[in-house]
Amino acid sequence: MAQPPPLLPLQPPAPLGNVPASLNSTGAGGERPQPPYPKLALEQGQQGRVTLLMSADVAGNIISIEVKTSSGFPILDHNAMDYVRRHWTLPSGSGARLFEATITYQLQAG
Repeated sequence: MAQPPPLLPLQPPAPLGNVPASLNSTGAGGERPQPPYPKLALEQGQQGRVTLLMSADVAGNIISIEVKTSSGFPILDHNAMDYVRRHWTLPSGSGARLFEATITYQLQAG
């Protein structure tokens, strides 16, 4: 015996346009240099990871930036956000315009 058709036809999945593209720092040079360690945070032994959520225009300029996940230290969070806003260029184009990046501040053993 044949099965009746489902009450609601299956819908295609929603486009992933609002999922942020993950970015990494390009080190000391390049389009996304690693932010310098804030002196006060170094003196106080603060370290952690800050995840930033950014939106960009088609030219790769940052339009908005916010802390998605805090390091637990406002100095590190604000330093990462301010530095990235002033010094990073995001990928240009009409594709994904939402980006995510994690900045790691880690004290060197020495």
